[in-house]
Amino acid sequence: MQATDTGFVKHLPRMALCAAGGLALTLAVMYLSAVLTASGAAGAGQATAMVAGSCSAGTLAAGFFAARPIMRQILPIGLTTGGFYVVLLLVIGALFFPGTLPTGGVAPVCAAALAGACLGALCASILPRRR
Repeated sequence: MQATDTGFVKHLPRMALCAAGGLALTLAVMYLSAVLTASGAAGAGQATAMVAGSCSAGTLAAGFFAARPIMRQILPIGLTTGGFYVVLLLVIGALFFPGTLPTGGVAPVCAAALAGACLGALCASILPRRR
């Protein structure tokens, strides 16, 4: 007899895929922030705010797209998607920048990631579902 995944576990691949898509959006927004900083349109002192804002935008989209088709267990799905996002961010940082350790900027990024994913999931629950 074959065991079937029920409940929360069967949605884990979708949440991981949405977290990866959110990370791609974050990298695009970070690139635009770097272009603005290099051109002088944004000050270098605003770098932390731009990083936190780009992480929030990426996880907001990830949480929204992960929770939208499921529409059950919205908050745990948002938290798990945000957790996947933070893990992906840390793993990619460790792979591409092996000698550096995260400093004081980790807490705002983690908070922005988890809050963005939860808000995205809650926004998905507000919109009516098509039938």
